[in-house]
Amino acid sequence: MTPFVRLALAAAVFVAASALSPVTARACDPSDATVRVLNAGDDLVFISRTTLTRLGPDGAVKHQRTSRGFGQVQMFDERRLLNIVVSDSEGCTPLSYQFELVDTLRSARPRVLGTLASRTGIELDAVIRKADGSVVIRGSRYMIEEDVDVRFEALVPRRGRLRERRVTAEGPWPPIDDVAEVPPPTPLSIVALEESHGVRVVNGDEAVVTIGLEHWLPDSAFTTDGRYLALPTWSRVNEDYGTGFDARLELLELATGQRRTVVGEGTGITSVEGRVTVSCDTRVDDPESPLNVRSAPRSNARAVGTIPHDTVVAVAQTRGRWARLSAPSEGWVWADHLTRSCRVD
Repeated sequence: MTPFVRLALAAAVFVAASALSPVTARACDPSDATVRVLNAGDDLVFISRTTLTRLGPDGAVKHQRTSRGFGQVQMFDERRLLNIVVSDSEGCTPLSYQFELVDTLRSARPRVLGTLASRTGIELDAVIRKADGSVVIRGSRYMIEEDVDVRFEALVPRRGRLRERRVTAEGPWPPIDDVAEVPPPTPLSIVALEESHGVRVVNGDEAVVTIGLEHWLPDSAFTTDGRYLALPTWSRVNEDYGTGFDARLELLELATGQRRTVVGEGTGITSVEGRVTVSCDTRVDDPESPLNVRSAPRSNARAVGTIPHDTVVAVAQTRGRWARLSAPSEGWVWADHLTRSCRVD
């Protein structure tokens, strides 16, 4: 496809989208429909198109900030968030993306890590979190001079600026070393019921609670204590493009079926069938244990004790990739050797 055909198609889509959606939002821009709810330590971070809200596990608002826009997001740690937002476009074709590091507990201006730009358009294919906390962005940009899509990888380290290298070879992407496998927050699975715009909480093959939702988006999270299920919904949707507006976040207390809207107005939960109690704990997951407990969050800090594999622990604080325990021993451990699981009681 020539660049002129690409631009003509993009312009046609943009004209159609403009006729069906408000001027304040481009329905063809995927970031317009971005709504996420993420776990951040014991807290939840709820992100709508232009607002980030950090909530405690009980739904109390700790911090809220507005931005010119949130696009693709990735948590670096329990506090910092990577925001990838379209900063320049031609019609519906992104010409550049800006990468920002956002502190979810401060109102300070986001730190700009860098920009990816092209004269013809950029497509982001994947945002991959590595075990060392850095993020790899994979995508392609169309090069007029070469009349070809040039694939690239860009690395966003936990600290520092965006770095990029091109990958022009055909075939599969080269493997990324040290990719983090982020486990789900609980062994319970969330199953979308598209025909009824609802979800089911499933334990094995048994649906223990069914929730009817209006304008539900496929993103949800359990609070760390297992008491609540956080569900984002829209109050207004452009059905032609799937673009939502006026996002809201609701908490469903699984044991009682009570629900409340903690961000936004109105409710998108139409019904709740069944009740369920979920209990969660954190255990040492290190077959080569005992796990060393240290006096400070450093690998060369003095060891003050050890904890065997599969021991239940209480996490009082996290700092980067370290966790401070309050029981059964007090001290710091490498958080990668801890795992959290929940179960239906």
